[in-house]
Amino acid sequence: MRYFFESGFTHPEQDNMGSGAFFKTISQVTAVGFLDFLNVKHLLAKLKTNPATLNRISFLLALNFVMYSIIFAVLHVKVIPWLADFSAIPEDILEDERTLSLRAAHSIRRLIAFGIVATLKSVSLLPVYQISSRVAYSFRKSIRSDTVLPPAMPVVDGIIYSITEASIRFVVTFTLVVAAIAVGWTPLIGPVLYVGIIAWRMSFFFFSEEWKLTSNSSTLAYKTRALESNWAYYLGFGLVPSLLVFALPTDLGDFIFGVLHPLFCIMAVAAPREYNYFPISGRENIPRLPLFAAGNAAEAAITTVLPLRARKIWETSEKKNV
Repeated sequence: MRYFFESGFTHPEQDNMGSGAFFKTISQVTAVGFLDFLNVKHLLAKLKTNPATLNRISFLLALNFVMYSIIFAVLHVKVIPWLADFSAIPEDILEDERTLSLRAAHSIRRLIAFGIVATLKSVSLLPVYQISSRVAYSFRKSIRSDTVLPPAMPVVDGIIYSITEASIRFVVTFTLVVAAIAVGWTPLIGPVLYVGIIAWRMSFFFFSEEWKLTSNSSTLAYKTRALESNWAYYLGFGLVPSLLVFALPTDLGDFIFGVLHPLFCIMAVAAPREYNYFPISGRENIPRLPLFAAGNAAEAAITTVLPLRARKIWETSEKKNV
């Protein structure tokens, strides 16, 4: 399937690339990312070669399922219903930012409730991210000798950095959610634009585990630049999970995302690296897309108000390997 797609592509002269060829190049790069996500056979082949790694990953996936199921039940059975009563807004609207953005933007109380729900959902995923990191490391270490861990820190500094990084990453990536909500109001094409922007957010989370295990950099700045520079590929890679979450009821979509997040991360690790830089004619003409312009501005603003020790730890870490 991949060979057929690639062999059918014509290679226009780089300097004479017209708009038609330009958009065709973007389409092919996006399709390569899409096909990489669907390449489950490649992932399974890698896992079968190392039974010990397969057993460890299976255990971690099962652990993630149990832990997130409990957290999800508490959040959706206890906490969100209470917030729905507090904000006088139905639960189905409160949990779905696509509906809330249109029906409740006029109410400060409802916007606060929505912000609390969004924050709680992100906090509930923190254990998922920790397990995803372990799964990605176990898998990548078994298939690539260049796997490295982020530099070790003293215990207290490490805790401060983890809290700071999680908070800033939430704000930076949440700017994409805000953008998705805004363009989602566009008549006719709103849902398509929404799914596309959320696809980038999905890819950012999945590939973050791959990026931080490489010698390039584990910094947030590196990750945002990597996605902005190769946005067409990451659009394609994140389309399937984005469509899945968009099409399903909110509760079910959130649950599936949390349960399958570690699996999606190792799918990102397993994506053949050379496909990220496949020699498609004109690919170098695709401009960088400033998807995180608002997020980077928010990160800079947050950094200025951090406690001194947290700011020094964060800035020192972000300057490494940039």
